[in-house]
Amino acid sequence: MLISSQQDGQVGRDRVSFFIFPRSEVAPVVYNYAYTMVEGKHPAQMADVLHETFSATIEESRATPPAAVGSGYYALMELGEFVPSRVVEAVVHGLDLTDALGQGSMATADGLAMTAAILDELIARRYVPGRPADLADDMAWVRAASGRAPHDDPRLPLIG
Repeated sequence: MLISSQQDGQVGRDRVSFFIFPRSEVAPVVYNYAYTMVEGKHPAQMADVLHETFSATIEESRATPPAAVGSGYYALMELGEFVPSRVVEAVVHGLDLTDALGQGSMATADGLAMTAAILDELIARRYVPGRPADLADDMAWVRAASGRAPHDDPRLPLIG
């Protein structure tokens, strides 16, 4: 989407501020986009749809300069900032899938570290900086900050 909508304009989001928004306004937009991608497809086609979409996304991202600007759903973003936001989504929703299947996480160490760092910056921008002391482990932090594990810190979860 960002690559196909390249344009000049004022960048409004980065990899962290991407996750600061009123959910009630943004969630329907994201849901509609996702639904449009699978509309009319049979469940048996979903693995192929995902493979095609993810493969094309990676190929196009590698072929496009990181400074390219386009739509990041609800604000202009540079590709080099949008891609890390997708890493967060891949790590968090990857946990959803592996948890549902009773398997261990498949997140790479780099993906997990990037996700944890983005969530560290997100808590600093939204609230008082610093993750709770008992969440020093990046996986525990990502799970709690994304609402995949309970935690009594009132700042959590940061994302849903």
